[in-house]
Amino acid sequence: MRFVDIDHLEEGMIVGKDIVDLNGNILLRAGVVLNDFYIERLKEKKFNGIYIEDEISYGIIPSDVIPQQLKLKMMKILHLIAEKELSYDSSIEEIKKVIIDVVEELTRTDAYLNIVELKSIDEYLYSHSVNTTLISLLIGIEMKLNKNELYNLGMSALLHDIGKKFIGQEILNKPGKLTEEEFEKVKMHPIWGYKYAKDMGFSLLVCSGIIDHHEKYNGEGYPNKKKGKQISLYGRIISVADVYDALISTRTYRKAFPPHEAFEYIISQAGIHFDNEVVNGFMHRVFPYPVGTIVQLSNGMVGIVVRNHRSFPLRPDVKVLKIKDDFVDEPYLLELTKNLNITILSSLNDFTNEKSNSIADTKEENKLNCKY
Repeated sequence: MRFVDIDHLEEGMIVGKDIVDLNGNILLRAGVVLNDFYIERLKEKKFNGIYIEDEISYGIIPSDVIPQQLKLKMMKILHLIAEKELSYDSSIEEIKKVIIDVVEELTRTDAYLNIVELKSIDEYLYSHSVNTTLISLLIGIEMKLNKNELYNLGMSALLHDIGKKFIGQEILNKPGKLTEEEFEKVKMHPIWGYKYAKDMGFSLLVCSGIIDHHEKYNGEGYPNKKKGKQISLYGRIISVADVYDALISTRTYRKAFPPHEAFEYIISQAGIHFDNEVVNGFMHRVFPYPVGTIVQLSNGMVGIVVRNHRSFPLRPDVKVLKIKDDFVDEPYLLELTKNLNITILSSLNDFTNEKSNSIADTKEENKLNCKY
């Protein structure tokens, strides 16, 4: 399967991966054939895109970082805490339990981020907090943090934006530029989150990442304009994860950036906004061209990413589909680690596969149940 941007979905495409909401309800099931109604519903909910199944991506299966049910459990606990539906003692206990499960899963599988997450703007606060947690933990694993450090990092990352519960939705979801007064209010959320978590009984280590996650390595961040190693380790890690996931997410005021552009931004800010050591950890655990991405190569070829290499994140293995304007008769593998004269220029959001448009005709339309 391959990822297709929301603006380039077409009737007849086949959903490759279940689309679920915050409560685990399946909105569109894998195998459903898209029509205009489903596409419009996805756009209304402001999904960034979906995975589709077609001939050119057959056999390509992007791997989730952790099982979907574990992600949903993280979101559910965060929601209960934000709505004060759990006691303070229960909140700490539930977060610790789920973070321990997540850390065990990530370390057991030697995980990395090699998939485009399917996101709806309606659930941004919760999905963003979960994704920031996963990326933070991947960086922490690469930086050789021990288990207890990872547990504290995970709890800090999951709660990093909890202070936004004190900011009105009219500000958080404002489609235009914030006024100076509105932005000053937004800049208070690390402080409010720190106080909220501290009052709940979380350790100062956990709280340090919450209050520091908008500090910048060069001292130009907020709320305390800390610089360099004055910023807590958890704050330095969460900062990178937070910015990366925010960039690849659709917001009310802009579209999502492709992963490779967000990746390049993080790298460009090493030693400026971000700690070099943290960025290095990020580079080895997050791939700029996830499996299933259509890419334009410097020699005029177009291909689909089928495998990534942790030591060479910009040089995946690519299945060649087109040479300039012509589809190849038999797609073949091109290993960029062995062809150093060829580079990836960009991902292609508007790629259409004329050769396999008829695949939908072989499916029984709308055979499977769907929430829409």
